[in-house]
Amino acid sequence: MKIAENYPLIHTIDLPEDVRKLSRDQLEPLSKELREFLTHSVSLSGGHFSAGLGT
Repeated sequence: MKIAENYPLIHTIDLPEDVRKLSRDQLEPLSKELREFLTHSVSLSGGHFSAGLGT
């Protein structure tokens, strides 16, 4: 998976400060990229990324 090509906003982030520098208009696309990245990553490794239910 090529992060720079598939997730251009994620590729620009190395530190928390990088997220703070994004404009409000970039936050929604970033959240969509993060969701897609996590979903793809979990689908490759198996399992889930939801919170545990304490059982």
